[in-house]
Amino acid sequence: MIKIGLTATPSFLLDYIADDVFKFVVIDKELGAKYQAQNINCYIHTKAATVLENIVKPQISQKHKVIYYTMSATQCYTMAQQYGERAGFLISDYNEGKVKNGPNEGKLYRDIMNEQGIK
Repeated sequence: MIKIGLTATPSFLLDYIADDVFKFVVIDKELGAKYQAQNINCYIHTKAATVLENIVKPQISQKHKVIYYTMSATQCYTMAQQYGERAGFLISDYNEGKVKNGPNEGKLYRDIMNEQGIK
């Protein structure tokens, strides 16, 4: 069996390579899960904002949560702001993006994330 490990930080995986053989050391560890996904939906040819506003938002509650992936820290922050205290955002600690307007203008997105205690 071939197992492939993926990470956003290549140095992490490189620490597990045996120098003489160039193979990864297999690390199998069950980390458990706090939440179990019950429904996974995929919407094709539909804007994310439309799906979130019309389909997902009415269903968000203490029992029903949503994870939304985006390629933009700015969009991630903006969307979290739109949902208020019910939402948070998670970006890379290395992101250098800053808020361009509003009460947090000039602050780094990552600093706001860390202040909220999201990790």
